[in-house]
Amino acid sequence: MANIQSAVYTGVWTNWSRGQVLGKTLTIPQSQGYLLVAFLGLFVKFAGDQLWQILRFVLHQQRSSGEPQDGLHYQIQAILRNSPMGIGISWKFAQLLRAWSPKSHQVLWRTLPYAAYGLFHVAAIGAAGLFSSRVVSMNDAALVRSPTCGWMVEPVGDLNSLLNQSDRTAFETYVLLLSSYHRSIKSSAEYARICYDNTSTANAMCQQYSSSRLEPKINFTATCPFTEELCLGDAVHIDTGYIDSHEDLGINGQPGDRIQFRKEMTCAPIDVEGRLSTNWTTIPGFLPNETIREYSLGSKRHPYNGSLFPSNITIVLSNYYLSFQSSAYGLQSDVDFAGNDSTGDFLSTLWIIPELRRPHTDYTALELVSKAEYMQKTEDLWYSATTQESLLWQTDHPVSVLACAEQYSYCNISHCTDNSGFYEIMPTAERSGLLAMNNAQWATFELVWKAAQLSNVYCLTSFLGIEILLAQDLLTDSASFDSPGLPSDQWKHEIKNMHAMTMAILQQRVVEYASPPDWVLGPGQRTTDFLIKPNTTLSQNLCENIQIRASNIAAFSVIGIFGILVAGAVLTILNFFLTDIVFWVYNHKAGDILGICEMEWRNDELLQMQRRMFEGQGIDTWEGHDDDVPVTRESGQRF
Repeated sequence: MANIQSAVYTGVWTNWSRGQVLGKTLTIPQSQGYLLVAFLGLFVKFAGDQLWQILRFVLHQQRSSGEPQDGLHYQIQAILRNSPMGIGISWKFAQLLRAWSPKSHQVLWRTLPYAAYGLFHVAAIGAAGLFSSRVVSMNDAALVRSPTCGWMVEPVGDLNSLLNQSDRTAFETYVLLLSSYHRSIKSSAEYARICYDNTSTANAMCQQYSSSRLEPKINFTATCPFTEELCLGDAVHIDTGYIDSHEDLGINGQPGDRIQFRKEMTCAPIDVEGRLSTNWTTIPGFLPNETIREYSLGSKRHPYNGSLFPSNITIVLSNYYLSFQSSAYGLQSDVDFAGNDSTGDFLSTLWIIPELRRPHTDYTALELVSKAEYMQKTEDLWYSATTQESLLWQTDHPVSVLACAEQYSYCNISHCTDNSGFYEIMPTAERSGLLAMNNAQWATFELVWKAAQLSNVYCLTSFLGIEILLAQDLLTDSASFDSPGLPSDQWKHEIKNMHAMTMAILQQRVVEYASPPDWVLGPGQRTTDFLIKPNTTLSQNLCENIQIRASNIAAFSVIGIFGILVAGAVLTILNFFLTDIVFWVYNHKAGDILGICEMEWRNDELLQMQRRMFEGQGIDTWEGHDDDVPVTRESGQRF
């Protein structure tokens, strides 16, 4: 996948998880985000200063009465008039309390409320600063914006049919497509190993998709879905639940434009020994002393011309192959996609035997060829090794098979399709045959369907083979056949791991639609050279609305920023004009007490008190008695 961290949109967009208004989000580079957070913190402090000045004016005016008062009263008025916000005002009232306590028993109740006001205001502004950072800071949500968008072109037909054609371009494109798929699925498998295989998602790699992982419901003791004669024991049933296109896959959309996707998979080891296989036999005309064993899981859909074996033979195993197999394990798969769709028919390799078949279900047979030798007895039903030779335990059966049944469904807001095979629910089908979807839901359905096309165990095993096996990791080295013993439920862990990989493929493919990988596939050839760009407005809109988590950006709530700025501006304007408005009301309303309130406010100002001190010393050359700042009549007058 392309480096999605470098393809992040910066600007204003709507995160529909929070709604049309609250979801308005500003995404900017992280370095600019630090500056914005710092500015907002300072602005909240500034707004808090304005609020304190308003509060102390209200408290001062509320205490003004025009009646004779004691000295403590006037000192409290002076502190309210002149002290800025902060711990300082509380300290001033503490000093008053200490000084006046010997002279008055009520000083505590007269000073404590104002000291508490100061402390509470400081704490409130600090909390507001912290809260504002949480209000404006959304999370690491961002939108992918790439110069390119879309899927790679897909030539019609499979590789063998293309080989028999003279269209070199189509064949080359197909090979490049498969190469791209291989790299993409390999990347998803690595993601699943890290982010699905443990409880922690702290790894930076796990912090890129809208959801770090898609958690399924797993029943490790489910009933085997196949005939009793073939079932060797319990089955593993995995249900993804309803995967939401927005919340889980990051396709950013309004609630009415979303869909849900669900996949159920049931896998179980089946008994192929004797029931579905032949004994070792010699066929004349083959290599000297060569014996083969045949396995029949179904009839081949596309038998090779000139094949020496009947079409109902799925696997032919030779003793020569076992002798010269260079790895401990070999893994191949066959698939039977349900339905009559031509694409599903092309991709299917066989018609599964009736004993395994259920309607509207895709079937995959995972065929393990093992030459591993174990240090302990291994009683797992897929890796069974219960025969000891010398120090090591040998594999019981050359071929062991896990059969998996997969079904899919899609939901709109209120209804879901029936569980079906993947190619039985197609974007190319008549829309009346599926759910009632609006145009945006249909575009989302097309995207999810295409992303899920590779999200099955057949594609996984076809492209990666033994790389997906957890047991492969336990071998002493890549060329060795020796392994520690395996637990009796090893096959269950393998199925769980395979499912995790298919979910990682689904997650990655959604993001790859909006930010296609730009891989070099050959001399002068890149994956982006073979893209089919969206041809509808809604599909193009989806290109611009795939949500990821980005570590190099900062996301802020637009409404949060707007609220802080507006609140601060209102407090600033109110503080600037409050005294003028209140005193204008005083002057136009009868009553001497109002004039006294205004006079006290002006006279308690620090510079006015200083003026009166000088005038008391005989220096009476002052003017501006009613202003905030008095000045001498003559500039430069010394005294």
